[in-house]
Amino acid sequence: GKVSFYDNDQKILYNSGDDIISFDLSSLQSEIFFSPEPDIWYMNGYELFHEFQKVISWEGTTDWDILVATIETGEIEYLTNTYDIREEKVKLSPTEEYFVYIEKDYTYVDSVLWSIKYRNFDGSINETVTSKLARVVQQFRAVDWIDNDTLIYSDNDSNNNPGIYTINIDGSNKQYIFNGLYLNFNMCENRTKVVFEHEDEIYLIDTADYSVTHLVSGVEPVISPDGNKLAYKDEIRDLIVWDFIEDTITLLSEDPNPQHSITFSTDNQKLIINERIVETHYRDKRVM
Repeated sequence: GKVSFYDNDQKILYNSGDDIISFDLSSLQSEIFFSPEPDIWYMNGYELFHEFQKVISWEGTTDWDILVATIETGEIEYLTNTYDIREEKVKLSPTEEYFVYIEKDYTYVDSVLWSIKYRNFDGSINETVTSKLARVVQQFRAVDWIDNDTLIYSDNDSNNNPGIYTINIDGSNKQYIFNGLYLNFNMCENRTKVVFEHEDEIYLIDTADYSVTHLVSGVEPVISPDGNKLAYKDEIRDLIVWDFIEDTITLLSEDPNPQHSITFSTDNQKLIINERIVETHYRDKRVM
């Protein structure tokens, strides 16, 4: 699953089955940081606080609830506890005062109420930014913060004009950015640059003016925290790192087949990937 650096890039967190594992890069020792309760099927995803003192995550029971765990003590607190309503895709605001998430309400007949919501940790603020009833699977695919008052998200319909949009957290000033279906995106730490792929092409959004620039042919783009490097897989699925400042292209690995996760360290100098290891077994067909 997802991999994250923390503790000044000396440790990483990653999903392994149902657990979140902490791995020390200097000692090469690992320990279970978080293990779900027995009624939780699996962890769907998580986000680290900027200061890396807590992890906010969402779990995969019948009702996907949001919880927060303290790294030092492992103490767990459920932030939502709903029936037939699923919360997922949590993202922390730049100041970590709020978190935004996608909600799916299945209590309606023949439809699902899709919502983008934000709230604070004590629940005193819990607001809906935008919502709609729909039968189409996966209406809102991704959401994140541009600043404390503005969100960027992808909408697979939006009145038959699917793509990437921005919107204020009070629901005002919705702006269309790019047209396309099933768009995920990745953002640098200061939130000035957003990268995404569409039809095997990689694009960059400048959040200063929301201009869109085509970068390169490829898939699965990840931008470094400082916004100066891009990791992606090219047409033949080699892993490439493009340094924007030096304008250099580095072949990092030939056909590594990383699975889902490519992560830069916070100092922008290291890269961790998930690699699928395939074992092939042959039957001996010789007649003895």
